Amino acid sequence: MKGNSGLRILHLAHTPRHSGAESLIRDLCLLHTDSGIVSAMASFCPPLDEFAGDARRLQDSGVALYFPSTMLSKFGRGAHYRDVYRAFQPDVVFAHSVLPSLYGRLPLALMRERPAFVTVLHAASNDDFDGGYLRRLEGATRWLVDSVVAVSDEGAQNYSKRFGPRASVDVIKNGIDLQRFTQLDRARARQELGIEGQRKMILQVGRLAPAKQQDLSIRALERLLKEQDAELWLAGLTEYEEYERQLRAIALELGVAEKVHFLGARSDVPNLLAATDLYVMPSTREAHSIAIIEALAAGAPVLASDIPAFAFADEFDGVRIVGRDDVAGVAGAAEDLLRLNARFDRDLSRFAIERTADQYAALALRLHERRVALAV
Repeated sequence: MKGNSGLRILHLAHTPRHSGAESLIRDLCLLHTDSGIVSAMASFCPPLDEFAGDARRLQDSGVALYFPSTMLSKFGRGAHYRDVYRAFQPDVVFAHSVLPSLYGRLPLALMRERPAFVTVLHAASNDDFDGGYLRRLEGATRWLVDSVVAVSDEGAQNYSKRFGPRASVDVIKNGIDLQRFTQLDRARARQELGIEGQRKMILQVGRLAPAKQQDLSIRALERLLKEQDAELWLAGLTEYEEYERQLRAIALELGVAEKVHFLGARSDVPNLLAATDLYVMPSTREAHSIAIIEALAAGAPVLASDIPAFAFADEFDGVRIVGRDDVAGVAGAAEDLLRLNARFDRDLSRFAIERTADQYAALALRLHERRVALAV
């Protein structure tokens, strides 16, 4: 990231929390700040409690944070971002996901000297503007956007289909801090988490939402318990309270309630991955999942659904891809992977966050230099 010293980059988010987009922003801010880029993060919703540790780390590293204390109204969101622009004076803005992008671009229309503005597409559906209303808003205000980034090839293709071949999109795949997941003591992690003896711990990380199919994991556990002493640990914030109630009811009905643990949002995911005997991810849709990359980096056996976002994982040892609605298939594959009782050393260098950060920095510098040249 040489040559970027002094560049000012602002990242816009919906809600600071432990989710894919926000985790990416955190890591980009930390790496860019270390390289001399002045970085900031802003949101239009207050941070969740789980993000407190990340917020302190960002502030201690010199990253400016602009988080409201209460949820802002629709009008207030645009006004908040306007005030952030005035305070931080960014050269480039990366707006992560649809709503931060739409609200973040509105103040630009009234600015004489405005920063370069980039929309980053994160939707799990890989089609961020599938709704007609949002698509019309995007079409009407695209003139305020300098560039679009997608985290998956499918997301880029769908955006170009929606808005024509001239709507070029850069694809920048998500990355992770590999060292956080490869340098952990498995025995110590299991001891700290209270996992005793030969009991198998099956882990799924992700918000509690129908698209993540935690219900399928619970149903597969019920079958697996006939052969294994196992528990299912579900780590992730509750996005849909009704869905969580359904999950608890399913576990109770199947007689496995004592074997299913709802952990909520966790800041110790590396430890959980070090301790787990099997990582499961039966999602019906994902963009470019950070969670599965983390599980692969930790060396855990991985069981994932047959969706495009997970196809790359099939090249690695210790990975099984199964039908997304196949309870029996999930249970059978889980039993096979657990019997291996193994960890796997995988080369995930192409998913290093440093590579992702370099790509974002290069794009930011290119857009900023273009704006400077046009202003001369």
